[in-house]
Amino acid sequence: MRRCSTRLTADVRPAVRKLAPAWPLLVLLICGSAANGAALPSTIDTPAGDSQAAPSFDVLVVGGRVFDGTGNPWFVADIGIRGDVIAAVGDLSAARAPTVIDASGRLVVPGFIDIHSHADEGRISLANPDAAAAPNLVTQGITTVVVGQDGRCQCPVGERAELYRAQGIGLNVVQLVGHGTIRQQVMGREQREATTEEIEQMAALVRQAMEEGAAGLSSGLEYNPGRFSVTVAIGPSRVTRIRSDMAPLLAGEVSSLLSGRRTRPGSSGPSAHRSPA
Repeated sequence: MRRCSTRLTADVRPAVRKLAPAWPLLVLLICGSAANGAALPSTIDTPAGDSQAAPSFDVLVVGGRVFDGTGNPWFVADIGIRGDVIAAVGDLSAARAPTVIDASGRLVVPGFIDIHSHADEGRISLANPDAAAAPNLVTQGITTVVVGQDGRCQCPVGERAELYRAQGIGLNVVQLVGHGTIRQQVMGREQREATTEEIEQMAALVRQAMEEGAAGLSSGLEYNPGRFSVTVAIGPSRVTRIRSDMAPLLAGEVSSLLSGRRTRPGSSGPSAHRSPA
């Protein structure tokens, strides 16, 4: 299989830089080739009130091999964009736009989702105005990142979301609330089981984060302080990190944690299922 480069041509980059922050679903032009195509669809949306006029758009992406993300074969088509909406896909040869991107010989695909991202951490995080446009990710075709991984998050979740909105960022962001961060806020880095009162405090903080927009709970059971948890409750959406080189050793332990059957040190039977600890 031929590897597909994600390097954009010079004439494409200015349009991507201009439009990427506003696009919920970025159309990315990728160097490459495909073997089979399909018939050209016709889904042209002509502005109401003038059925005879040539449709007009803000941006036209013409002649690309379109992958619609559903698993269908690619097809050659033009794409018309108005504002931040893909308004038409089909033969738009009669359409007009102030910005026209020639995608001939390239693949046009929906933006990629990085489901395990640390773009919320470090000196070049999205919170840094100098890195907020995330050109290193956007130019690879990534338009959405899922952050707050491995049990670590930037809290309060609502404050971080508001910072992104006020500052502006080049990506869509899905935030997770980190079990380790919540536990450390309540217990520090103590190597023990949480008390009932501490569990209630942690549950309240998780609930607050979810109400502020977090999409779920992440945990990193190989890291401190997550490794000292006895059981972890399963919420509406949960992401657990297991390093591949440790997976054989941790598989049984994680299974027990998630089912609430972990045997406590020094005991001969399973511990009772509890909320986040």
